[in-house]
Amino acid sequence: MSTPELASFKPEPKKSNTKLVWAFLAFVAFVAGIWIGTGIGGNEAAAPAAAKPAQTVTTTVNETTAVEVTPQVCLDALGYADEGFSIASEALFAAQRVVEAILSEDLGGAEQANNDIASAADKLRPLSDRYNDAKVDCRTAAK
Repeated sequence: MSTPELASFKPEPKKSNTKLVWAFLAFVAFVAGIWIGTGIGGNEAAAPAAAKPAQTVTTTVNETTAVEVTPQVCLDALGYADEGFSIASEALFAAQRVVEAILSEDLGGAEQANNDIASAADKLRPLSDRYNDAKVDCRTAAK
């Protein structure tokens, strides 16, 4: 004897507490924002004491303002670095072409890309020396 009510009984799936978790996180973030914004975290020194009005004194001051200027050797070093990164980028793309040519068994393409890498290296060597000299001079001038 089976009862039809028990045979068709299916338990309800558990309800997700996602909304409750997000509401709790939003509340915590809200309280933390208020706490940080009002400076409750031990920043008692931030409240200025009421001060008496001070007497106003007018004086004329001739000041010389110092303006920092980037030394030319530093600007030169940055220029050499920019040029060097451009050449290095060309070499990396040529290296990629070498790999692609080898994978497609294109010997001529691999040779041309290899020549491009050698050309980039030839441009980079003297530039590297100029950059290193300017870099040292820049660091000396900045002290």
